[in-house]
Amino acid sequence: MIGGATREVLGGGVALPVDVRALSAELRRLWESAEEGTAVTRACARNLIAFCAGGAADATKETLVEVATEHAARAFLVVASAGPSDRLEATLEAHCIVRPGRRHVCCEQVSLAVGDGARLRAASAILPLLVPDLPVFAWVAGALDFADPALVRVLEATDRLVFDSRACPDPARMLVEVAHAERGDRWAPADLEWARLEPWRDAVAALFDEPKSASLAAHVTRIEVEHGPDARVAGALLAGWLADRAAAARDEEKPGERARVEAGDGAGEASEPDVVLVPATAAGVRRATLVTRHPDARLEARLAEEGHALVLSVAASDLCALPMRRPLAEAPLAELVGRLVSTAAPDALYETALLRAATWLGGLPPAERA
Repeated sequence: MIGGATREVLGGGVALPVDVRALSAELRRLWESAEEGTAVTRACARNLIAFCAGGAADATKETLVEVATEHAARAFLVVASAGPSDRLEATLEAHCIVRPGRRHVCCEQVSLAVGDGARLRAASAILPLLVPDLPVFAWVAGALDFADPALVRVLEATDRLVFDSRACPDPARMLVEVAHAERGDRWAPADLEWARLEPWRDAVAALFDEPKSASLAAHVTRIEVEHGPDARVAGALLAGWLADRAAAARDEEKPGERARVEAGDGAGEASEPDVVLVPATAAGVRRATLVTRHPDARLEARLAEEGHALVLSVAASDLCALPMRRPLAEAPLAELVGRLVSTAAPDALYETALLRAATWLGGLPPAERA
C-alpha cells in the first residue's frame, strides 16, 4: 500500500535478448497492453540507471521502485551476473500505483543481467533507450569503480552520479578519486553520506540563529569534528563544509565590523581556521565544535547519549544561551537517493566540501599531522 493505493507490476518475468530495436518494441507493447480498457497516466521526468552486484539485486530493485514512486523515471537496473562472461539478458516491467478509477504509472524499468565481458554492450544498449531531453542519473549501489566499462560509458551521458562513500572498501581513497575524476562539464558527484549529514548541517546553522551568535561566524579560528572509524569521510565532509561557511562569512562581513573585532585582540587579517578531525571509538559523527577569536566563544553540536538527538550549545562571555535539542534520525535509503535525483544541478556546497575533505584525506588527517 502506498498512500491508500496499491502497487501493480505489468510485464516482466521473461528474459529478452538485449537488442535496442527489440527492447524498444517490447516497451511499446507493454504500454499498449497496459492501456487496454484502463486509463493510464505515464509519468517520466528523468532517466535513472542503477548498478549493483548480484547479491544486492532484490534490495536495489525495491529501492529503485520506491524512488520512482516519488520521482517518476525510466529506470534501468544493471545487475552483475555470476553466469557466463558474455551473458546479457533483459526483463521489462512497469510499476503502477493503482488508484480508484485509473492506473497511474510512475516507473518503467528495464533490468539487465550482465556478465563481466558484456558490460560495455549493456551500456551501449541502455543509452539509445534513454528518454531524450530528460536528465540522466547514475546510481552505484555498492562500491564505486571507475574502471567499470559500463559505468564509464554511461557517465558520458550522465548529469549526476549518485554513490555511497560508506559502501566503499576504502572510502577515503574513493573520495579522492571522485574529487579528481576527469569529468569536465559532464556529471556532477552526489554522495549519500553528504545527504545523511543534512541534520548536522541544519543543526550547526541553527547555532547562528541568534543575532549575537550570527556575528561570530566570521571569526571562527578552530573547527573540531569528532567521528568514529566508520565516519571518517562524513567527518571530513562536515569539517569541509564548516570551513567553507566560515570563509563565506568572513568574505561577507563589513570591513568596519572586522576591524572592530580584530582590534580587541590585536589579530591581523582573518585566516583559514585550524581544522582538526578527532578520531573516536564510537560509530558515526559525534561532535562538531567551533571556537572563535572574540570573545573566546564556543559553539557546539554533539550527539546525545541516547543517539537520537543533537544537543546544541553556545558559550560566550556576553551570551546566555540555553542548550537546545534537535531530533536526529537517519532517513531510509530510498529517501536519500530520492533527494539526490530530485535535481540534476551540481551542489556547489558539496563540491567545495568534497575538495577540502579530499585534500585532508589524501594524506594524513589534520589531527595526525606533525
